[in-house]
Amino acid sequence: MKILFHDLYADLNVNNKLFEDENTAIGDDLLKPFHVLAKLAEKQGVEVGTWAKISKESADAIVFVDYPKINDPVFQYAIHHDVKKYLISLESPIISKRGIATSCHDSFDKIFTWSDDLVAANPQKYIKINYSFDTPPSFAEGYRSKHCIVIAGNKGSSAPNELYSERLKCIKWFEEHAPSDFDLYGLQWDLVLWNSDKLTGRIFNKINRQIRFFRQNFNVYKGAVERKRAVMSLYNFSLCLENVHGYNGYITEKIFDCLFAGTIPIYKGARNIAGYIPQSCFVNYDDFNSISDMHDFITGISSGQVLAYQKNIKAFLQSKDFEPFLSTTFANTVLSNIVCD
Repeated sequence: MKILFHDLYADLNVNNKLFEDENTAIGDDLLKPFHVLAKLAEKQGVEVGTWAKISKESADAIVFVDYPKINDPVFQYAIHHDVKKYLISLESPIISKRGIATSCHDSFDKIFTWSDDLVAANPQKYIKINYSFDTPPSFAEGYRSKHCIVIAGNKGSSAPNELYSERLKCIKWFEEHAPSDFDLYGLQWDLVLWNSDKLTGRIFNKINRQIRFFRQNFNVYKGAVERKRAVMSLYNFSLCLENVHGYNGYITEKIFDCLFAGTIPIYKGARNIAGYIPQSCFVNYDDFNSISDMHDFITGISSGQVLAYQKNIKAFLQSKDFEPFLSTTFANTVLSNIVCD
C-alpha cells in the first residue's frame, strides 16, 4: 500500500521533508510524529511519503496535513479520482477555518482532528489526535533565577477568540512596569506588523519584513531562539497563551514546551485543558484579576511551591495520562484508521 502525505505548507513536501526533518522554525520535534509513523508503516509493509517519493497517480490513499488550498493540484486530483482521502487537521480555526467546518468535509473519508466537539458529534467520521511528542528527557528540578518568559512569533488577528492581542497586552505591561522580571523571545518583535486577516495587512507585513522600515523597540525582547527548551529551562514560569481560546481539545506544543523544560505554564487556551493535563501542573491565566496580580504571584512564589509544581509535572509526563500525546499514539491512530479502512 502507498500513502501520499501532502502538507499545506509546501516546503514540507519538498525532498520528503515532512518525514526527513524533525524540527520546524516554530517548535522542537514538531515533525517527529511523522518520523515515527514512517517507521511503523515500514514495519507493516506500507510506503508513506510526500510527492517527492510517491506520485498522486500511484497512491492508494492521500492524506492532507491541514486543509489544502482549493486550487491545490493534488487536492483537485484527489476529489476527481477514486482514491481514499483523509485530512489531518492540526491548525487553529484562525489559520484554517475549513479544518473545523463540517460543510467542507464531505470530500474526506475520515478526518483526524484536535476538536473534541467534532469527535463527540460523529466518532465514525472524526478521529481524535493530538499534537504529539516523544517521551521527554528529565529536567533539573529547583527554583530558577529568572521569573517569566514568553517565546512566540509576532502575529496579529481580528478573528473571534484570538489571543495574539492578549499576549501583546502582557508584553506591554511588563515592558512598562516590570521589565526585569520578564523576557520575550521569538521572531520579528522588532518590527511593526499588522493583523494578517486581510490582504492589506499581509501585503504590508510582507513589505516591512523585507525593508524593515517600521520598527518597534521592546526592552524585554531578547531575540529569536534556535531551540526552545534550553532557554525556557532558565525560568520558573512561561506565559503560555494559545493563539485562540475556547475550543475543546485545541492543545498545541506551547504548553508542552513549558512542561518539558520544568517551567510552569501560565495557560489560557483550550476550555477543557484540565481534562488532559492536571491542574496541579499549570497556572490558569484566568485566575488572575489583572496582569499586576499575575506578576505578584510569579515574583512571590516560594522555592518549595515551584518544586511542587515541577514534581507534579514529572509525575504527569511519566503517567498513562501523557500517552495520548505520544508520537506512537499519533502514528498508530493514523495508520490503523487508513490501512484497515
